[in-house]
Amino acid sequence: MAVRPGDDGALLISGGARDPNLHALAAAARTAGVMVHAVLHDAESEPALSWDLETGEMTVAGRPLVCAAAFQRYDVFSVPQAAGAIDRAQAWFSALGAGASHTTQSVSSTGP
Repeated sequence: MAVRPGDDGALLISGGARDPNLHALAAAARTAGVMVHAVLHDAESEPALSWDLETGEMTVAGRPLVCAAAFQRYDVFSVPQAAGAIDRAQAWFSALGAGASHTTQSVSSTGP
């Protein structure tokens, strides 16, 4: 998943694996020639996430999280069954969003 900002305009799409809207967004982006990194999860588990607060580097499933843009959606299509799953899912969503925000802030672009 490691793509350096500005190299190819990679788009991070994250959320529930059963969300048809995320799959449609990824397909449309790929059709438009945009590289897509999908980080999708189910109700039982999310990909492992770690964040080095000293360097600012975040890894998801062991791969550096670096993207030019991100689209994140809370999973509304899976209903977590395990005790504490909703709290865990919310924490993962918040942490990934913060990490993506930190990563995409370093991308510069020229305005109109």
